[in-house]
Amino acid sequence: MIDYLHILSEDPRHPELDIKKMQGLENHFRLRIGSFRVIYTIIDNELIVIIDKNRSRGDIYKS
Repeated sequence: MIDYLHILSEDPRHPELDIKKMQGLENHFRLRIGSFRVIYTIIDNELIVIIDKNRSRGDIYKS
């Protein structure tokens, strides 16, 4: 998982990562790593990636 997060930190829209834009949420994306999901927000002005959640698929979308 660390390797994927390193790639994400270099390019938060890297074409080789399984990334999808979250519906209904501005600038929120989902990175799939096996059975885990990383939900993150991109703040382009400052090139910051904030990882909001990192949980298994069954738990990630629960509030």
